[in-house]
Amino acid sequence: MPPDTPEIAAFAHDLRTALTVANGYAQLLRRRAARTEETDAQLRAIEAAIEAGVARTQAFLDAAVLASNGDGSAESATAPDEVRRTT
Repeated sequence: MPPDTPEIAAFAHDLRTALTVANGYAQLLRRRAARTEETDAQLRAIEAAIEAGVARTQAFLDAAVLASNGDGSAESATAPDEVRRTT
């Protein structure tokens, strides 16, 4: 494995952690905010952006692992899903 792979994994983990925190705040707002069509739409947009960020982070990490294998093998770097939608 190239020496930069652990740094990439650490970066991806840190980014997923930040996205998990953002998701928690969105869930808190969903429970506490006045329920209007506008707030629901805004929260859906936030949640969609978080989910997209998680997917991009995982794709980035998987590509880094794939590149680090050197032989083109598809060893996945998939980690447990840290962001779960509970709405």
